[in-house]
Amino acid sequence: QVKWFGLFERGLALSPVASLELLYSLGLPAVSYSLLDPTTDLNLTIQAARCGTGEGYVMYFTNTRTGEVVLAKNKTAVYIVKRMTREMLRSFGYALYDRLPKRIIETAAYHQLSTTAAVRLCGSMFGLMEWMMAAK
Repeated sequence: QVKWFGLFERGLALSPVASLELLYSLGLPAVSYSLLDPTTDLNLTIQAARCGTGEGYVMYFTNTRTGEVVLAKNKTAVYIVKRMTREMLRSFGYALYDRLPKRIIETAAYHQLSTTAAVRLCGSMFGLMEWMMAAK
């Protein structure tokens, strides 16, 4: 399902909270949001976002002095690995069955995956590869 995540004027994000509240009031499908205290550890927030099962999250950073809003996309590890699998499948075809586990192991630390999570993810990607090859 496609959802609104903000309103923009000339390529600049308007107030995220005001935009989302307006979208809610109009009955339009919009993403949910939560406000973080400025003292929140940003690294922990980014790590938590990477653990999701969807595509990822959009984080808004608002300069409280100027009101300027900057957006930052944070993709989940699952989404990144799915995209990587798709691109590798295009390049390597069936040879990917040998290459994919090695690539997931190489990137496990970056994606903050435990060994168990890396094994489960690899199994899921094999299922995705089979579906993609059958869907051709």
